[in-house]
Amino acid sequence: MSETWLDDTITDGEIAIPGYLVERRDRKRDGGSVCLYIRNNLAYNKRSDLSSEDIEFLAIDLLLPKTKPILVGACYRPPKDNNFYINLDNLLAGSPQYMQQETYLLGDFNTNVECKKGNNLVKSLNRDRKSVV
Repeated sequence: MSETWLDDTITDGEIAIPGYLVERRDRKRDGGSVCLYIRNNLAYNKRSDLSSEDIEFLAIDLLLPKTKPILVGACYRPPKDNNFYINLDNLLAGSPQYMQQETYLLGDFNTNVECKKGNNLVKSLNRDRKSVV
């Protein structure tokens, strides 16, 4: 989940969903924040190495039987954050495992990829996509 608006005044118990564990990254001011709900019969490791003050991002390695760990991340890009894709790329590039594992990045990216004007965010996203493929 992205843009949860959670902070330390809200406990895990208040947002609990039966049958799920919650991992969260709260913001210390209004808006933003991300969290992941993981079914309680699934094994996972929180990826604390993929944490930065520069980006609202929370990641886990989902540990399924007979597979390599699957990286699952929740992101939120505030509308005025023009360095989001650069910061995300730098954060992920710091993990040697990232390019070798199945990855799902979910969230609110606040980027209109159909924008005809070709704004800098879309250009940055397309540039990054081409370098990864």
